[in-house]
Amino acid sequence: MMLACEIQQFGSYAAGVGTSWLPALSGFCSAVYKQWIPDTNYENSSNWDRGRVPCATDRVVFLPEKKVSVYVESSHSILDLNLPRDAEFIFGHDAEFAASNGAQEPGCDGGTITFRDPDEHQWYDPTLWQAVVSEDDLDTGHYLFTVHEESVPCHHDSKFINDKDFQEFLKTNTGKLQFPDLTAIQVTNERCREKSGCECGNSVNHNRICANLLKHLECPAIECREPLNPVGHCCPICGATLTLQYTETFDLELYRNRLQHLYLNTPMYSSIQMAMSKVPKAPAITGLHQREAATVIQVLLLDQQTGENAGRLAVALAMEIMKDINSQGATFGITEGEVQTATGSGSERHTGGMTGGAIAGTVVTLLLLLLGLASLVALFMRGTLRFPTLPFLKKADRHMETLGGPTDKGFDNPIFDTDMPMDLPGLYSTNEALKTVSYSSSGVHFVNPVYDETEFNI
Repeated sequence: MMLACEIQQFGSYAAGVGTSWLPALSGFCSAVYKQWIPDTNYENSSNWDRGRVPCATDRVVFLPEKKVSVYVESSHSILDLNLPRDAEFIFGHDAEFAASNGAQEPGCDGGTITFRDPDEHQWYDPTLWQAVVSEDDLDTGHYLFTVHEESVPCHHDSKFINDKDFQEFLKTNTGKLQFPDLTAIQVTNERCREKSGCECGNSVNHNRICANLLKHLECPAIECREPLNPVGHCCPICGATLTLQYTETFDLELYRNRLQHLYLNTPMYSSIQMAMSKVPKAPAITGLHQREAATVIQVLLLDQQTGENAGRLAVALAMEIMKDINSQGATFGITEGEVQTATGSGSERHTGGMTGGAIAGTVVTLLLLLLGLASLVALFMRGTLRFPTLPFLKKADRHMETLGGPTDKGFDNPIFDTDMPMDLPGLYSTNEALKTVSYSSSGVHFVNPVYDETEFNI
C-alpha cells in the first residue's frame, strides 16, 4: 500500500527484495516524498571500506559486535568470510557464496575488506536523504533541492502511519535488525492543514543536522564578500533569498510550480537550484516577548557561477521574480517581497515595489487627503472657518508702525543741479550748509567742520 505522501527506505523490507515504502502523512499530501539512500545490500560498493564489492581473493569481514541484515542479490566467490554474532543474510534467486581457490583475477588485488558499520548512518544526516515531488521523479532522478534542515524528514512528513503490515514486519527478526532505533521516531496522525505549508520543525535539531553534514563534507568555498545565511541551511551561500509576506490564499505548491515552469524550465535559468519553504520570521524588535513568531516564505536561489560572477545569475532570477510579484503577487496571495543578494562583487538588500494591495492602500490614502483638503477650502470660502492670526505676524505689524514718520532723504550733492529744499530740516541750517562748501580753482571741496580750515592755509 502506498499513499500520496510517504517516506521510502531502500533495503530488504518484506523478504528483502526491491524497495520498501514507509507510508507517511505530509501536508495536504501535495508535497514531498523523502527517500532514505543507504541500504545494507552486499552489492552496494558504498557499504565496503575499500569502496568496492569483494572479489575472489578478498577476506570478507563483518564486525562481530554489530547486528545486521544483508541482502545478497547474486553469487560471489571469496577467499574467507568472518560473520558477526547476530546477523542474517537474505539471498536472492540463485544467489550464493562460494569458496575461491585464491587465484588472481584481473582488477582484484586481494586483501581484507570490511562491511561498514550500519549504525554510522544517522537519521539526522541530510546527505542520506533524497526528496522528490512525485514517484516519477524517482525514476528520472529529478530530486528536490531543499535547505539542510528540510532534507531530513520534517515534523509533518516523518510520522509513520500505523500500517498493520509494517507493524507486523517490525516484530520479526529482520525488522528488528533493519530498524533497531525506530522507537526514537514518534508515531502520530498529525498533519499540516495549511495550503501555505507548515514549518519543518527541525530547527531544534539544527546543530545535530549540521554536525552530521560536516562530518564528511565541507561547506563550499565562499566567493562573495558578505555571504547569506538562509534559515535552515548549514552553510553560507552566494546567491539570493526572497522573503515573501503572504495571505491565507497563498498556496506553496502552486507558487513553486509557477516559478518552476515560468523560470527554472527555461534554458537561461535551468542550472539554478531553488528551495522554497515556510520559516519563522525574526521579531522586528529584539527583547520583546511575542505570543508567536510570524512566518514568511523563504525562496533560496543558488547558481553554479564562480569568481566575480558567483551568485549573479541567481540574483538576476530573483529580480525577475520580484517583477512578477509586483505585477501578479496579489493574485497568488503575496503582499510583499524582499530580496537579499550576495555576489562576487558585493551584497545588497532590495525591498519589493508595491503589490496590488499596497497600491490600492496608497490610492485610498491619497483620496482621503484630497477630500479633507477640499472640505477645508469649502468651509473657508463660506466663512465658517477662519484661520487664526499668528502672534509673530502681529509683532511684525507693530514693528512696521514704529518705522513711520518722515523719511530721511540724506543730503543733496551740490555737484548736480538739484535744488535743495530749504524747508527740510537736516544736519545743518541753510547758511551752515553753504559754509561747508568751498569753491576753488581746482573745483569744489567740502570743509570738515571739526577742524579749522585756516590751519591748513599756507
